[in-house]
Amino acid sequence: MSPEILHKYQVESTKFLIQEMGEEAAKLSMFLKDIEELCLQHGKFFDSRTGENSHSHAIKFGNYVPGLKGNWAFSIELRPTGWFVTMPCNGRNGVTNEMFIKSSIPNIVNSTNHTKVESKFCDRVLVWISEGLKQGALASNTGRLPFYPANNPKQLKA
Repeated sequence: MSPEILHKYQVESTKFLIQEMGEEAAKLSMFLKDIEELCLQHGKFFDSRTGENSHSHAIKFGNYVPGLKGNWAFSIELRPTGWFVTMPCNGRNGVTNEMFIKSSIPNIVNSTNHTKVESKFCDRVLVWISEGLKQGALASNTGRLPFYPANNPKQLKA
């Protein structure tokens, strides 16, 4: 596990959950590292922040400049026993059907236009993210370093 990676995402609302995960925290650490490597390969970067209120357990990824309204690409929902990824589907937020086909993730039609993918399928999520970055479909930024929950001035460091 890479504590440096997890440290960037630990704020008051996520620290306890990450510590309680046990072995799943190591898998989360690798997944976050893999996301950062994909971003480097594509030259596009995700800002991240924690959700608010009932979503404070989620690490949201997209284009989030502190103090401004952002655009959501996907989120990692944390639980004491593990984590899963929530992503838009059915064309919401610019995602394409091709992203789902290439990643073998079902583009589920439901009332929320979200789909959840368990952590055991994180390799598929990485394909989805890579395809979304390649297509320019996911909210990301270029030309500046990304913001993380721990360096977002609106958040308290844990």
